[in-house]
Amino acid sequence: MRKVGTLTSALTLLVLGGLLLFDQLSDKQIIFKVLSYWPVIVFALGAELLWSLYAVKKLKINEEIRVDARSIALLCLVGVFSLVVYSQQSIQGLVQSSIVNLRDALSEKRISLPDMKFDAKSVKRMEIFNRVGTIDLRPSDSQTIQLKTKVRVQNLQSDQANQEAQSLTPLISQGETLRVEIDPAWSASSKITGVDLELLVPDNIDVQLLTDTGNVTVLNHVGNVVVSSQSGKVDLQDIKGTATVDDGNGQIKAASILGDVEIKTKAGSLDVHDIKGNVQLDNAFGQIKAGKIDGDLNITSRNGIIDLDTVAGNVEAQIENGPIHAANLQKAVTLNSSSGGITLESIVGGTWVLNSQRGNVMVRIPKDSDVEFIGESSSGTIKGPMQSNKPNESKVSEKLGRGTYQLLIRTETGSITVNPNL
Repeated sequence: MRKVGTLTSALTLLVLGGLLLFDQLSDKQIIFKVLSYWPVIVFALGAELLWSLYAVKKLKINEEIRVDARSIALLCLVGVFSLVVYSQQSIQGLVQSSIVNLRDALSEKRISLPDMKFDAKSVKRMEIFNRVGTIDLRPSDSQTIQLKTKVRVQNLQSDQANQEAQSLTPLISQGETLRVEIDPAWSASSKITGVDLELLVPDNIDVQLLTDTGNVTVLNHVGNVVVSSQSGKVDLQDIKGTATVDDGNGQIKAASILGDVEIKTKAGSLDVHDIKGNVQLDNAFGQIKAGKIDGDLNITSRNGIIDLDTVAGNVEAQIENGPIHAANLQKAVTLNSSSGGITLESIVGGTWVLNSQRGNVMVRIPKDSDVEFIGESSSGTIKGPMQSNKPNESKVSEKLGRGTYQLLIRTETGSITVNPNL
């Protein structure tokens, strides 16, 4: 009896065993690629059967030809195994494709719109309005104004995101005033989350930047700057001109500005330094830091901390709830705190008026100062520059040096201390 399939079975087992061993040694998973050619086994079985028929007929051998059961079992095993592998790979590919599509749809994309350029020779002023998104203004190295726009899109696939972004191409009106406006009818949605504007602007152009929500940055600009924002950080640096900021909520930094500075915010910290002009700050809630001011400084705050250092002009600061810390104030000083102490260390170059309703007042001045000290406290000790101890008196007057400048300090509840040891 001649069996068909024995040779094919043996060769198949040798090949599978060799591939499995190779995969274990090399970790390349070649067997999964080879399994896709499993129909070769059927072809081999057919070839072996034809050869057996040919051999029996040609040699005229009276033998019965039967198919080897092991070969059939092997064929079935390999076939089932291949189907399982195909199914797993197909499902895995489908899952990976779905994950990629989902990730592509959910991830935020920044779609760049075509850049815009404008001749700046006739432009004296710019107005930029962006409802939701950042505004970044930097100097241009030519007499051309450049506008770069990036739209932030999410919950859309890439091709849909590109189409959606085109709807927010900036609206332009040009004359002596160049106005750039993102469609005012648009508001942030689940698809478009914001529009970021980057501008390159030549010198000697005044700019007004308006945004409801978004950070504003202006660096190295020659011209006056006005910023209005409901919520967002504002960063102004190296401005050769005046700076005016009206911000509802956000951190504000202003540094190296040649002109006057006026900042008003409802909540957020203020950091202002290296200002050549006068400074006026109004903050409802948050810390205020101001230093290296060449002009006068005026501060109004309701809640927070005021920290001052090195002011060449007159200083006036008042806060309802919070302390005032000051140093190196060269001219007249008026500090008022309804609830919070006052600390001042400086030479005396003008009249000082310090008033704290609830809090201690501590002052350090040089021993060679020329001041006339008057201290009043409804409830607290008073120690003047002559260091006399008069714990039971509510008013103390002393003179140090020639008494050129008045030093008037008053507290309702709190002690007063003046140390001439700076």
